[in-house]
Amino acid sequence: RAGWSPGTSDADSDKMQRVLDAVVTGGQQPPAIDELSTRFGADTLAVLKLLARRGDVIAVAPDRYFATGAAQEIIGVIQAELAHGMSRAASELRVATGLTRKYIIPFLEYCDRIGITNRDGDKRTLGKGSSTSAP
Repeated sequence: RAGWSPGTSDADSDKMQRVLDAVVTGGQQPPAIDELSTRFGADTLAVLKLLARRGDVIAVAPDRYFATGAAQEIIGVIQAELAHGMSRAASELRVATGLTRKYIIPFLEYCDRIGITNRDGDKRTLGKGSSTSAP
């Protein structure tokens, strides 16, 4: 319909904001989709996809969305660690970012997919996409 856009009712807007607040509050260790769905209902994945289209969150893994600001902070740390041609193992990047393995591995896989990093065996180096302002 003309003039219709998703998430424009008061209830939709409220739910979107509550889901976004939960992801933002999670910071660099946001809750998984199943945790969010338990709190906010079965349509939480659709809400997250809408928030991703708006640029508020980033789908890092099939079950995990990060707030855009938190993702940018982590990427900044990774880029700093890999500057000047350095290579680092996931365990070294885990320590540098302060993330647990549960979060750093999917995040590094995301960085590999979008070109921020290149994986070579157990090491990572900066990728060609690292010079762009990602995400």
